[in-house]
Amino acid sequence: MRKFALLAVCALGATGCYGETIEPGHRGLLFDPRGQGLSHEILRPGYHHTGRLARIDDFDVTYSTKKEEI
Repeated sequence: MRKFALLAVCALGATGCYGETIEPGHRGLLFDPRGQGLSHEILRPGYHHTGRLARIDDFDVTYSTKKEEI
């Protein structure tokens, strides 16, 4: 059984199953050093496929308001 699990992990790694998840309230930009560099497309929450060397830069876009006396 352990041999099968190791084989499955190696098979998934060899097929290029790379990706990242962007959480709700966040947006992302894809950076691929081997491709076009920084993508201008804003990625919405959810799962996004990336390349082996690519990464998604995650930005928190939530905000809150606060009243203060001056």
